[in-house]
Amino acid sequence: GVRLEPAVLVTYGIDTPRVPAALSQDGRVFVVATFGEVVALSGGRVLWRVKAPSTPTAIAASGNGSIVAVGTLGGDVLILWNGKEVARFLGDKIVTSVAVSVDGKTVAVERWDSASGLRLAFGRVAVAAPQGCLPVEVGVRVGASLYRYQLAGSGVVLLPVGKVSLEPAYRYMGDVRCRPLQNVTLDVRGDLEEPVAVRYVLEYRVRLSPPNVTRGPQWAAGPAAFYAEPSVEVPAVGPVSMGKLVLVGWRVDGRVVNLPVPTITVNVSGPVEVSALYRAELPPTVPIDDGNRLRLDNVVVFDAFGNPAASGLAPVVSVYPATLLGSYVRQVKVSTAWPAAVNGSQVLWADEGSKVVFNASDYVFPNGTRLAFRLWKELNERTRVVVLTADRPTSLTPIYAVEYRVWVKPPAYVAEPPNATWAERGSVIRVAAPPVIESAGNTRVVVDKWAINGVVNASLTGPTATVRVTKPLNITYTTKRQYLVAFTSRYGTAPPSMWVDEGGTAAAVPTPTDVWSPPPLHWVFAGWRDVATGVVYSYPAMPVVTGPATYEAVWSLDPLPLVAIGGAAAGAVFLIWFLRRRRLQRLMAEVAE
Repeated sequence: GVRLEPAVLVTYGIDTPRVPAALSQDGRVFVVATFGEVVALSGGRVLWRVKAPSTPTAIAASGNGSIVAVGTLGGDVLILWNGKEVARFLGDKIVTSVAVSVDGKTVAVERWDSASGLRLAFGRVAVAAPQGCLPVEVGVRVGASLYRYQLAGSGVVLLPVGKVSLEPAYRYMGDVRCRPLQNVTLDVRGDLEEPVAVRYVLEYRVRLSPPNVTRGPQWAAGPAAFYAEPSVEVPAVGPVSMGKLVLVGWRVDGRVVNLPVPTITVNVSGPVEVSALYRAELPPTVPIDDGNRLRLDNVVVFDAFGNPAASGLAPVVSVYPATLLGSYVRQVKVSTAWPAAVNGSQVLWADEGSKVVFNASDYVFPNGTRLAFRLWKELNERTRVVVLTADRPTSLTPIYAVEYRVWVKPPAYVAEPPNATWAERGSVIRVAAPPVIESAGNTRVVVDKWAINGVVNASLTGPTATVRVTKPLNITYTTKRQYLVAFTSRYGTAPPSMWVDEGGTAAAVPTPTDVWSPPPLHWVFAGWRDVATGVVYSYPAMPVVTGPATYEAVWSLDPLPLVAIGGAAAGAVFLIWFLRRRRLQRLMAEVAE
């Protein structure tokens, strides 16, 4: 047993082993070691307890008891400062005795066959750290041993003389940590005159995903760079065995950055999640043969644990490793020839069982030529729009005819085919115009000649014309003015009224052209006289028409029959007198008019 009395250490019992104990030189602190434990007492209470690595064999205390040296059965010497181990000097032989100077900075050690001295020093550590980081833990490494101090702002540490390293420890506070900037190595020869600066910075946790294909700091503050593989191959299930994950952007704390760049810089000012976004890709089509293939319909992405992560035609995920499951639909090739189309194009891959619409619309060129649909060759079908079910590869050939634009100057029109504006190449059309273009009294305007593409064709006259179509046609016409001409005759039958071209001749004679009225007077047609102007056109000359007119037939008496009948001069004289008198009467009548 051990009993404490003022300034007295009492041991008793013949067989009681010696108990390592020490009293501070000021008598205030008593230190005793039993069963591998070192206990300090003062004023009737326990100041501290420290476990010893092996059975203590010797103890000594400094002047005030703050520094205690403990020798052990294993040969080690422990230096305790205020109940904290701050140094350990290793040995291989039992420590029989230890002594500590009043200031505690010198320690003497005795072993069975040797004695040695140890020196200690004090140093001040100044901690520069954000307020949230304090207090921090600073380690003092001596050889293979590390001794930790809790410091808030600044503090004093006890250092063995020699090579010492100060190793500030990281401090973790959930998603925030305090990181020391660097370790400090010292060659301690005595108490340090200048404080040793230890600096900390605040950093935030970065959750970077997906793993294995992204790289970057797990903790950061301020600008930080992160890298992701541009693309990676992943296994696939289905008609194809491999797929790809292609980088399409980043997601930073839920905000999507659509930049498919492998490196991104993020200004870290708090805990942040950085995810590389990958688009899952499988071949959009898988060929079977020339007329059949498979079309990608859906992609399901599974994570490393077999859980579905996303689905769609090109799902975007942030998982790796991943497995892709592709769903494919069978397609058949459907085609036609221009200008026809099937579902809007000439060649189409249609889902098996779907409806496809063939549409053979006419195609008009800017030069007045067009391709006009006639029929579908394979179906012998003249319907422009054909709807089929895509159950096998299908190709339909449209048959077209070349047609040319036909434009006719109004009021003329295409009579055959009726009102046609397009005509097939090589066909014949008939154009017609109204018999009278304009009419005013006894004057009218009619078609004279037809002009094809600006060239007058002298062989195409009258209100109708027949034209062969060999190119686009612009059909016009020239016109001429006509006047109504009337005829009168005292004898016989006068010709009916007729329309005569301006400047043309009124080619007409009465019927008959000689008349016996009365016999034996024989009257013979001698020409026409313009009733309005009195101008006489002697037959066979015909009147030249310059406007509406009425022409009177001029008859002359044939004297031969009278001469033959009379045979006398008197008769002849009489006849001559009669003719002259009759002519004079007619002239007088005309003058009177």
